Amino acid sequence: MRITRRSLVSCLSLSLLLTGCAVEEVGPVADPPAADPPAADPPADPATALAIRIDPAAPSYAAGDTPWIDMTYTNTSTEPVTVLAWTLPSDDLWEDLFAVRVDGERAPYIGRIYRRADPMGDDLVVLPPGQSITGRIDLSRLYDFTRTGTYELEVRADAGALTVDDGAERAHRDARPIVSNTVTLFGEGRPRPSRGDDGTASYYGITYVRCSSSQKTDVRTGMRVADDQAADATSYLANPPSNRARYKRWFGTYSSSRWRTVKNVFDTLRNRLNDSRMRFHCDCTDDYYAYVYPDDPYNIYLCNIYWDASLDDKGGTVIHELTHFYAVGGTDDVTYGASACERLARSNPGQAVRNADNYAYFCELP
Repeated sequence: MRITRRSLVSCLSLSLLLTGCAVEEVGPVADPPAADPPAADPPADPATALAIRIDPAAPSYAAGDTPWIDMTYTNTSTEPVTVLAWTLPSDDLWEDLFAVRVDGERAPYIGRIYRRADPMGDDLVVLPPGQSITGRIDLSRLYDFTRTGTYELEVRADAGALTVDDGAERAHRDARPIVSNTVTLFGEGRPRPSRGDDGTASYYGITYVRCSSSQKTDVRTGMRVADDQAADATSYLANPPSNRARYKRWFGTYSSSRWRTVKNVFDTLRNRLNDSRMRFHCDCTDDYYAYVYPDDPYNIYLCNIYWDASLDDKGGTVIHELTHFYAVGGTDDVTYGASACERLARSNPGQAVRNADNYAYFCELP
């Protein structure tokens, strides 16, 4: 049975209804004597409140079998925990949450990496105290399972990539890891999953896949904006910026090694933009900006939000997605949105320099 994010959320909502409490009406009572209000309990820390367990459906897999992993989130605290819906364990999961090694060597992430808007509404799922939610994941669509060998798996993700906490201390919690148990399984090597259109970008020039004339115009406009943004960024980074405000806002306190990382990403990215070596796909219907497969340069899949975005956002989306390619920067999505990126830069500069949205906002909001 295919388990989707929508079905998981529906099951969670139903379980809350079934375990609801009756409310008894009582008559008026005398006012109690005034008392000092009790001290507020501290908010649940997502890095300790959310426990994750993984279990392989079988100890070994033949090349033609699916390496299913059962993944369970449990709120072990006494307070509700808000989980980002796109990280729920299901067939809809496209997140690099696992550490995967085969015979001791890292198996790279090969799934989609999206640029998303700030989470709101249906993007947020409240997991009550003591509640669990379980789904089944095909890891071979997310990680390179082409080698035959023993795979060692665990979830190892930043709290801010899984949960939302609006408390005053959120900034330092974003950087704290949530780690699951470790499991092993034996798997025979299998081909990589088909991506529908495996065409490669031409050596020079923009190419299009299922794009209308108006969409092609929008793409070219977005590319021009991205090129201007990248030119401004590389000019700014031509010399070490020390603690100049713009650098500090998006990448935190200066260090020479982090500055070199940022500069190298933008230098490589600018070269790719100068080549215009891009292949844009216009048939994504997800309510996000865009996505890429990090091991497949330079194919960029544009989604619903992109088409109505501002010019700065269009350019920033191209910047964001280009940094994800292993051939450019191999960045992650630690967090999304300008405010969260600024907090990340203040609290953990090391993560800021590997977060794609920090590069985008460095260009969009200089």
